[in-house]
Amino acid sequence: MFFRNFTLLVFIFSVSKSAFAVADSTKTIEKPYAPRYFYDYSFDTSSKNILIVDTLLTGVQQYNPIYKNFYSNTGNLGLAHQSFIFKTPTTLGFDYGMHSFDLYEQNSKQIKYFDTKMPYTRINATLGSKIEQFVQLEHNQNINKNWGFGFNIDKIRSEGFYKNQKTKTTGLSFHTNYISPKKKYGILANTTYNKMELNENGGLLNDTALERFSTIPRNVQRFDSRALQVNFDDANNVNIRKSKSFFVKQFFNFGKVDSARINDTIYQKDYFAKRGFSHSFFYEEKSFIYNAPVRSNNEKFYSYYFMNPVKTFDSTHYSTVENEIRWSNYNSKFLYSAFVKHQFIKTHNSLKDSAFDNVLVGGELKKGNQENYYWNFSPTYIVSGMNKGDHNITGNLKLFFNPKIGDINFTGIWQKRSPDFIQKNYFSNHYIWNNKFDAVVITSGKMEYNNEKIKFKTGTSISKIDYYIYFNENATPAQLRDKDGSIPISVTSAWLQKDLKVGKWNLNSILFYQKAGDTIIRVPQFVMRNSFFFESYLFKKALLLQVGTDFFYFTEYFGNAYNPATSQFYLQNEKKIGNYPFLDFFLNIKVKQARIFFKTDHLNAGLMGNTYYMVPHYPIAGRALKLGVSWIFFN
Repeated sequence: MFFRNFTLLVFIFSVSKSAFAVADSTKTIEKPYAPRYFYDYSFDTSSKNILIVDTLLTGVQQYNPIYKNFYSNTGNLGLAHQSFIFKTPTTLGFDYGMHSFDLYEQNSKQIKYFDTKMPYTRINATLGSKIEQFVQLEHNQNINKNWGFGFNIDKIRSEGFYKNQKTKTTGLSFHTNYISPKKKYGILANTTYNKMELNENGGLLNDTALERFSTIPRNVQRFDSRALQVNFDDANNVNIRKSKSFFVKQFFNFGKVDSARINDTIYQKDYFAKRGFSHSFFYEEKSFIYNAPVRSNNEKFYSYYFMNPVKTFDSTHYSTVENEIRWSNYNSKFLYSAFVKHQFIKTHNSLKDSAFDNVLVGGELKKGNQENYYWNFSPTYIVSGMNKGDHNITGNLKLFFNPKIGDINFTGIWQKRSPDFIQKNYFSNHYIWNNKFDAVVITSGKMEYNNEKIKFKTGTSISKIDYYIYFNENATPAQLRDKDGSIPISVTSAWLQKDLKVGKWNLNSILFYQKAGDTIIRVPQFVMRNSFFFESYLFKKALLLQVGTDFFYFTEYFGNAYNPATSQFYLQNEKKIGNYPFLDFFLNIKVKQARIFFKTDHLNAGLMGNTYYMVPHYPIAGRALKLGVSWIFFN
């Protein structure tokens, strides 16, 4: 199946290359060549945030977005996840509150737009134990020097190590960008589609069935992870998620166009508006279906059946339409922009339909183009609608020193944010609530030091939260307050990141420290990841080799449990997880544009006890072999 799908993708790629082949507008391209990309926000800011495609070998074995982003998950590629690192929300306006699968979805607002001088294609494919297949295909090319297009395809299929963990996900996106020859007009557009079919097993029915194997002599162990009993023993217990979106942004530039020298003969035009306005249109719809037969052991999760005692079929749907108009003006002293945005939202569930809107106004003021400092101030306020009165004010100051010293960045945020929709209203077979919560108020500050020359970063942050909302031990929303008002919570964190190289030996490390002022916020106090590896060129530098280990660890704590019916994580006080080292072995090679890795995940499985949980009652996979390739094609 994997090789059939892989062959199909290669065939599609070959056909697309022949179908879309065009004469390149650039006569000379210097090698090595790395395509450049940008995001939609680069069109109306002065950040000039053009990024280079990553072609480095280091980290290629960390293909799983869960591992790369410091998330826990429920035991299989594609299943629900939650961050180990405490984070505050960054969006303002409508938020339904379903984010437990975001890392696996194509997101319209994270689409990369390319300016590439030749057709560029990247194929990432990983094959692992228990029929794990993860394939990503990315293609981009310019039709001419002003018009580019591309598409992305993501496919995941994995049976999982434990019963009823099967995942099937598909993510598609298409995008295009056009800049007029005189750079006075530009347009970006993309469309996305996602579908996920995820078996939910509810975790192990009895954790000791797994953990007792660590006390049995290894020569008599006969361990089959799929024989362990799970809470939901029916393969029809499934979460189905679908989404689609369309985004288009047009801008009209009335300013001058700058050019930047790349080398002695090539100049690069600056694509960013200096003065002008833009219009953005965004449409998105999402649906969530939870389909589950009712069994007697489901009572551990569900004590009530409000509609059907025999079968659960919970269906939720919402759609969002956004229009934004923004004016931007940039000059040598100050850079500013102002915008107005309208949101129209419709929601549907088995009980009722709702419709509402929001009107947001905001702007940004910057002092940039300086050699030694940069600052900005960004307020946003909701003037009318369901979330009226919400606001977000962000300030940032960055001090640049010489390359030996590095730079320091200060950030402050003051935010008032209405509860997520699911925290206020929910109607299903097992849960019904209609809450009237106060808006959450977040005040936070962050300081970060970065020195690229010595590959070192460190920082600290503190957040104060009033009227914090969480899912309690009953897996229902609650707000932290008393009769007199809010009970504030503070969260302090610090981090340290260092890449060390001594000869051919490398140690890349990152360490997080977190301290919450109340037990309502559950995060491990320390989270650490290290990559230790040997690196060397072979065969007259035709091949780059890395051999080493990845190490991941977090301290013991009462991690949040997971509820499949609502796709939410909630408080539990029965089981501590953590204080277990996760060790992987990898061998990476790079030959020209091909990066290949051989990996043994969870090398120490069964050697240090069987308490390898990242979410209570959901052990991660045992020892597993992985083979992956990341291959870039030009022309």
